[in-house]
Amino acid sequence: MERVDKSSLVDIRAFEGGHAHHRFIEESLKQRMEVLKRISREDAFKVAEALGASVVDLKIDDATEWAIKFTPFKGLDIYF
Repeated sequence: MERVDKSSLVDIRAFEGGHAHHRFIEESLKQRMEVLKRISREDAFKVAEALGASVVDLKIDDATEWAIKFTPFKGLDIYF
């Protein structure tokens, strides 16, 4: 499993227009958080496979049980 150091990541707010997108993401996550909380680590592997993504070793905080890396195109990795 790929290990990802969170210090190597760039927050969307670092990009032009990122603050507006960040607010949209925050609001979207509020609506989806109850479902996301119910996804077990085993389920995360199934979700990743269905999306053509991968589960990675990425510890964001003490509540992180799993993280998925999605690469929509070369050079852009998105982590959930």
